[in-house]
Amino acid sequence: MYTLIKNGKLVLPTEIKIADILIKDEKIFDIGSNLYEKYREQISNTFDADKHFVIPGGIDVHTHMQLPLPHFGIEASDDFSSGTLAALQGGTTTIIDFANQSRTENDSLTKTFEKWQQKALGKVHCDYGLHLSVTIVNEQTKHEVKKAVRDFGITSFKTFLAYPAMKISEEEMLSLMHTVRDYGGILTVHAEDGKLIEEKTQALLAAGKISPASHPLSHPIIAEINAIHTMARLQAESNCPTYIVHLSSSSALTAGENTGLLFETCPQYLLLNDSVYSSSDFDVASRFVMSPPLRPASEQSGLWQGLANGRISVVATDHCPFLLSQKRLGLHDFTKIPNGAPGVEQRMELLYTYGVKSGRIDMQTFVAITATNPAKIFGLYPQKGAIAIDSDADLVIFDPTQTHTIHAATQHTRCDHSLYEGLPLQGKCTHIFLRGKKVSSNAKATGRYLKRSSPLLSK
Repeated sequence: MYTLIKNGKLVLPTEIKIADILIKDEKIFDIGSNLYEKYREQISNTFDADKHFVIPGGIDVHTHMQLPLPHFGIEASDDFSSGTLAALQGGTTTIIDFANQSRTENDSLTKTFEKWQQKALGKVHCDYGLHLSVTIVNEQTKHEVKKAVRDFGITSFKTFLAYPAMKISEEEMLSLMHTVRDYGGILTVHAEDGKLIEEKTQALLAAGKISPASHPLSHPIIAEINAIHTMARLQAESNCPTYIVHLSSSSALTAGENTGLLFETCPQYLLLNDSVYSSSDFDVASRFVMSPPLRPASEQSGLWQGLANGRISVVATDHCPFLLSQKRLGLHDFTKIPNGAPGVEQRMELLYTYGVKSGRIDMQTFVAITATNPAKIFGLYPQKGAIAIDSDADLVIFDPTQTHTIHAATQHTRCDHSLYEGLPLQGKCTHIFLRGKKVSSNAKATGRYLKRSSPLLSK
């Protein structure tokens, strides 16, 4: 059985051209002109792209579905069902979620993997992979990393320089980097100076500054810069591929110039700024509490420039939504506000509207940062992230003429608010295909777990 997408404006790495795509089963079978005439007897479904863009399905490599916060007794409001449905409806056909090793429960990495697989079992609407967040580094960790790569197809391992329950020492970091390098993996890092954050936080609380406005003060840009310097030094010493997640400021990007570090940023850092924390309405200010926090508007232009010149490789979302009722746990102490926000559903259309349409990036950069680069860095290319023969038929027909507005009431996430409420969008993902099957608005659980290979990094 063949499916034909005809008349598409295909966004390819070296050109944008009008062509047809023929899908056989789950793969791209042929690309060319007038494919209907060639395969008319076998074609069962035809979709006319009407010369709208056809792009690879988005890959969001930074999500937290059903993330537990044990010290609060809560979980993120999206599980793997609602979160991956939201992803699909926004043109994202693959996510990579974080499975976090529990230090308090002394979990092995194998047990951590099994916990997250159980969360996802029978629920996922898009394809997915897992990163492993490592909080215990010892001799056994080396064997567990090897097993994760060999048996689970997990080649990315996350570490933290902040958060007492998660962070590891520089010595542990370097040891882990050598191990990850030896087994062909990549290290991803939450890069903030934890000691500085703890000092700032205690000083603010001691001064009675308990509102959400204190959150960005407790996570200053210098904390991000310090961590970038640390990771640049460790990366140079270990020669381990190292990827900085959710870069929030152009100042930190400048600190990472002329290093071997890879960078990811998120739409919120490109489009929103720290003025939101000054709202006297707790429910407004608290929804923007995330780490790193939003920065001054002056930090945004450098991030956009980093995307345009290729210094920032990926835009992901750090999708980790909490209900406003959960945010209110921090009503009298900003440190008790659950950190995180929704975003997986709006990433593609936001980047087109405020990136491509506004002239900050071109269409091929848009595809690179949302699909191709994530696939290469995290071992999914060319199965994912490409419009090429034998690649998975994860495709999006994108109509650049459609306009609409973001409203929490119409989104698919279980979150009861949006960071982008009322923001107008130009362009819409009108047809989404996951492995050749067109996705409906009530997509069923058809997602698959993806085993991944070593990163494919340009020299």
